[in-house]
Amino acid sequence: MKKELLTPAEVAKLFGVSPVTVRKWSQDGLLSAVKTPGGHRRYRRKEIFEYLTKKGFPLPEEESWTPKVMVVDDDKIVINLLKIAIEESYSPIDIQSANNGFDAARMLSRFRPDIVLLDLKMPGMDGIEVCKQIKQDPDIKNAKVFGITGYDSDENRNKFLNAGAEAVIAKPVEKDVLVKLFDPFLKRG
Repeated sequence: MKKELLTPAEVAKLFGVSPVTVRKWSQDGLLSAVKTPGGHRRYRRKEIFEYLTKKGFPLPEEESWTPKVMVVDDDKIVINLLKIAIEESYSPIDIQSANNGFDAARMLSRFRPDIVLLDLKMPGMDGIEVCKQIKQDPDIKNAKVFGITGYDSDENRNKFLNAGAEAVIAKPVEKDVLVKLFDPFLKRG
């Protein structure tokens, strides 16, 4: 099992830069670091590879990244259609689903998705509340949340965006719209 937290020297070795460069990225706010009790910086493997891939650094061969997407909707047909559209567009991909906000909230911190497709209207806990929970949880707050709704209105869009969603998509969700939104976060290379 690969280490979750890397030292600046380990990150530097993987990508052929100096540890000073890694520290500078952190100081400039380009990389987030956690501090050890002794005050040393450590970097989350996933965040390092996401950042460096976006900057055009090639991934070392021993590293692989499978994006994770969670689809949350109370309509199983919608979930299945979205899963098919995502799987046809991205491979490999790890997709989990939940039929309500409570199940999603329970699964999110364990699954730690990169992207969450989140329905607005669901029984119990709605998508706005789930989105707020995602953005308040330090382990998953960087997940990109896309709201989906059959009740498209400026009011509902603003609620989702104010809760931290990246964008809101009206149902029925078209595959090309989904791909356009996902590409900046899932395309590699």
